[in-house]
Amino acid sequence: MAETEPILLPAKRDSSMDLELPGGKKHKIGDDEDADLWKYADLIGLEAEAKTLENFRLIKKFLDQIAESDGFDVDPYHGPPILGGVNLLNLEEKNIWTKGCRKAVPFAIRVQNARRTKRNRLKLVKIIKCNLNGCTFFATFEAKSDPEGTQIYQAQILYPFCGPTEEGAEVVLFRQKRAG
Repeated sequence: MAETEPILLPAKRDSSMDLELPGGKKHKIGDDEDADLWKYADLIGLEAEAKTLENFRLIKKFLDQIAESDGFDVDPYHGPPILGGVNLLNLEEKNIWTKGCRKAVPFAIRVQNARRTKRNRLKLVKIIKCNLNGCTFFATFEAKSDPEGTQIYQAQILYPFCGPTEEGAEVVLFRQKRAG
């Protein structure tokens, strides 16, 4: 019987988007760690011909932005295709993803309002921007309530935007936008 290579479990993402390696070890892309990126290139699905230092630096910048902002404030990514990350939605376009965002944000507000008093309930003013990873939306939006006035909020929403119902939808995170 021929000897086979060990099978590695696929990388998982935690809420801060750090890479989780087999065995529970976590690797956070940090400052001046270009050498470490070479070790994890296979975990992010990087093709052999794309393994250049320039591409690794693009990926590092992108993954750092995701980690620092929890997926909300990320520049458009123009590097080689990788597994994971987020895609910035152009809210001016009318497509299944922007339609999903426009359904997911009011859902998140309804969930949040169920926890608030009637006087303190939020009303959506406008969606500022939205990033997408699979069926998870990372939305930044303005909402207002009588006592608080208009404020900027962020919500991470797992939303089955292809389905006819909200069954399985979940608000993972709802917060006021961090300063900075």
